Amino acid sequence: MTFMLEAAVTRKVMKPEDRRVFNGNPRFREKPCIDHTGKRFGSFSEMARFWKLPEPILTGRLRRKWDLERALTSPIGYRIPRHVHEDHEGRTFGSVKAMCEYWGISYETYSGRRRKGLSVQRALTAPIWYQQRGEKA
Repeated sequence: MTFMLEAAVTRKVMKPEDRRVFNGNPRFREKPCIDHTGKRFGSFSEMARFWKLPEPILTGRLRRKWDLERALTSPIGYRIPRHVHEDHEGRTFGSVKAMCEYWGISYETYSGRRRKGLSVQRALTAPIWYQQRGEKA
């Protein structure tokens, strides 16, 4: 108990204006800062303007724990590829829908076949059967 009390008494409490938190705090934006190349700026806003980035995008990237160099140099709209989808012949696609379009099959048909346990090859290449209304299969 005494250790916890001692730690609480001796812990340094930071003033809100001294915290370097990217939460839209106007005091933070007024402080001088340095970019990854060592160039000094009078304010965070000035650094964002220099790198031709809107402030909200830069602060959002920093909130998401991007390192400063990547946050400043990545173009707007840059996304890290999450997953690459590959068909049975080794072609790569950015999405399952793009793969289905390439093979001329609807996404719903493909996903239904995969849920039933068909392989990727069979799900993409099996012929599509249409049933007329009122007709029995």
